[in-house]
Amino acid sequence: GFSIFFRAQGLKEQDMGLEFQASNLGMGVQASISIAILKAYSELNLANKSPIFIDEPELFLHPQAQRNFYKILRDLSEDKYDVNGTLIREGTQVFYTTHSPNFLSAGKFNEIFLVRKTKEKGTFLRYAKVSDFITDLKIRNNIDSSADDLLLRYKNAYENTGDTQKANEGFFAKKIILVEGQSETLLLPYFFELVGFNFVKEGISIVRCGSKIELDRFYRLYSEF
Repeated sequence: GFSIFFRAQGLKEQDMGLEFQASNLGMGVQASISIAILKAYSELNLANKSPIFIDEPELFLHPQAQRNFYKILRDLSEDKYDVNGTLIREGTQVFYTTHSPNFLSAGKFNEIFLVRKTKEKGTFLRYAKVSDFITDLKIRNNIDSSADDLLLRYKNAYENTGDTQKANEGFFAKKIILVEGQSETLLLPYFFELVGFNFVKEGISIVRCGSKIELDRFYRLYSEF
């Protein structure tokens, strides 16, 4: 695997002639260095790249930096082609654990593996198979679809919610309330407060689906997790 260690790594500032240990810097700076190294690594066209494993990449990064880091990891994992369709760089496998919605995308739900734990089952994984969604779509609506088409539909629905952050938070929630539009998103917390119900404490997320026809799509998705 590919790892980054700061303990023995020295950094040198060329212009000022400074030299220092990265391990002596703040954790936020170390995280920024990691991002820079991975970004440079993503530009290398190596044959047999090792997989990359990252534990909680969101640590010590503000939200904007988290989203930027997620984009870098996505770019790193995807194949690159030239204008003629010739492969010029093969993507690298990236595995990471996260508690941040900024490192998830409902439009890429087939890449998400959720760790659950119950008294009955112990620790186990929940994930969604695209093939199951295709079969279900055919049985329920008599619609034929491909993996690429189905993922594109979910990507479009996800981006049209108007609140992708809440859609991502749904994967971490204990329970999810799906609503059609912005009015319900604003009114439900108000009504909960009136009756003294702390829905945030109960681990409940309110996810806006954008339209009535998308309610079923998101229900189908979250049910897998």
